[in-house]
Amino acid sequence: MLFDDDRDTAELTVSALDGRFSVDLASSYESLASMMRENRYDVIVTDVRIADYNRAGYMIVNDLLQEHSLEGVPVIVYSAVVNVEDIKKSEGNNYYDYVEKIISGDQNELVSVCVRALNESSG
Repeated sequence: MLFDDDRDTAELTVSALDGRFSVDLASSYESLASMMRENRYDVIVTDVRIADYNRAGYMIVNDLLQEHSLEGVPVIVYSAVVNVEDIKKSEGNNYYDYVEKIISGDQNELVSVCVRALNESSG
């Protein structure tokens, strides 16, 4: 699952991940909530900044994970701007890792972190 309200960046990210993973894209809270009610995700990648909401993407995701009793799902936070404060705030709950969002080019770090999260969560 990818939660990102920037459609262009999200589509690039989905393209990078799609060769290795099946990826659903939620670009709003409503679509994310609906998809999480209907599906069980192994990993969730979320942007830090989600427009139109007063809360960070990882906080929204964690609330929905708790609401649906899915607390064990790893959450990977990604952002175009690496901010130490955001990293500190996102740690805890289902936080797995923080990755810099690549607007164009190589998405290998995100792919690697997703693979590692899947391997560790499947034990």
